[in-house]
Amino acid sequence: MPLLRKLRQLLHSCFSGTLPESGTAGGNEERFSAYVQHAPHAVFVTDETGHYVDVNPAAAEMVGYSREELLQLRVSDLLHPLSLDAGLRHFQQVLTQGKSSGELMFRRKNQESGWWSVSAVKLSDTRFLGFCTDITRQKLAEQSLLEAEWKFRALFEKGPIGVAYHEVIFDASGKPVDYRFLDANETYRTLTGVDPRGKLVTEAFPGIEKDPFDWIGTFARVAMTGEQIRFEQFLQTNGRWYDCVGYQYKPNHFVAAFLEITDRKRAEEGLRQTQEALSRQNRLFEALLRLLPTGVFMVAAPGGAPLLANDAALRLLGRGVLPNATRENLSEVYRALKVGSLEPYPVDEMPIVRGMKGEQSQVDDLVVERPDGTRLRLEITGSPLVDDKGQVWASLVSFVDITDRKRAEEELRRNEARLAKMFANIGDVVAIFDEQGINRFKSANVERWFGWRPEELVGVST
Repeated sequence: MPLLRKLRQLLHSCFSGTLPESGTAGGNEERFSAYVQHAPHAVFVTDETGHYVDVNPAAAEMVGYSREELLQLRVSDLLHPLSLDAGLRHFQQVLTQGKSSGELMFRRKNQESGWWSVSAVKLSDTRFLGFCTDITRQKLAEQSLLEAEWKFRALFEKGPIGVAYHEVIFDASGKPVDYRFLDANETYRTLTGVDPRGKLVTEAFPGIEKDPFDWIGTFARVAMTGEQIRFEQFLQTNGRWYDCVGYQYKPNHFVAAFLEITDRKRAEEGLRQTQEALSRQNRLFEALLRLLPTGVFMVAAPGGAPLLANDAALRLLGRGVLPNATRENLSEVYRALKVGSLEPYPVDEMPIVRGMKGEQSQVDDLVVERPDGTRLRLEITGSPLVDDKGQVWASLVSFVDITDRKRAEEELRRNEARLAKMFANIGDVVAIFDEQGINRFKSANVERWFGWRPEELVGVST
């Protein structure tokens, strides 16, 4: 059992730091043999050509091969191609120097890759032993950490966000009075127009301590308490707006990251001013609509849904904006009638509908019946409203009550007819003049006496 004896001596040295005497009884060899068989670490034994001559169960479990399969393989069969050269150098070092250690990639039977931590020693000229620990999870974690650090470094150096690392400066009483820039990325320098590295903030941005916003106190609180903050603030020293984030890196140190938002703030201010101007215009428009004695009514095109009705429209129609109104039923829901008829006003003749077609129109023969049963005759003028592309998006009408005017005109026509009938039976010429001497009426006999028709003389001065 010379091999087992050397293995026992090696294990003893690993755990006690001293080699036992070579003449130890066979019982100890059996105990060490049992330890190797049940060891949590993989144990591989090879000959001088790299063939496996013995392995423990942990080794077989690590690589997914049976013991019998492993004894048919060589060291190079388990090494990953990326670690093949390093593994062969490792084995050569054991051959020549008696020991070697390192980290190597290997491949399991199912071709999955992993990492070993290997410690190997020379037992004799023909036997070599290696202890292997699976460090795959550790290596993956390290790789993830390296990738995260690389991404952070790439973001720090080339990202669109300005980032700077600072140390808070205190006075003798322990009050924070300044902070020093330990590092700042290129974007920070571009966005601020300052290279602050190695400078105090009061040096990099003179007058910042007088800024209405307490930059030093705010970030010092972050560095001292671990509070994380985000805020938008105007920096007076360079006239720019920033969206800032601050967090503690370690006690009394903080990282500040920010985007310049000056253009956005200017746009927001411009929008605010525009909205204020629009609001003033809307209030003026609403006041005009409210005070106008003329009814104003607007519908959307092409559907005809009512959009607006001013106070005068509500008073004249007896109805305001009705949600159930459409292009097809406007005359019905608003009780629009034709003069001298109880039938709804023809929809296609209504100025509000003609406006939806892009037409301007005027009518004075529409009567509206209000909810209380009273009727008004309206004179209505309609016009389309078009957008920048010339498309009709709404129709607008204005209207006035002409009930009394039409009643007076009808009464005047009746009176004129009665006068004409009365004067027709008088042989003399009868004329009526106003205070300016303008003829307003001539009886029919004027044509028999003077040869002019009566209508030719109306409006003529004496």
